[in-house]
Amino acid sequence: MALGLQITQFKNTYLLNSFWLLDEANGQAGCLYVKDDDYAEDQIVSLADLGEIE
Repeated sequence: MALGLQITQFKNTYLLNSFWLLDEANGQAGCLYVKDDDYAEDQIVSLADLGEIE
């Protein structure tokens, strides 16, 4: 099951207000929207790359 989230707090500002779909079963997250160039829309990353999620 996928879970959608918006990052509203983060130690670095580059992920603030970005939107992600989390796939906890596979340990991955897909970027839906991000303002910064560090990640691309439609990019798949490891959940560990995003850090702690509350």
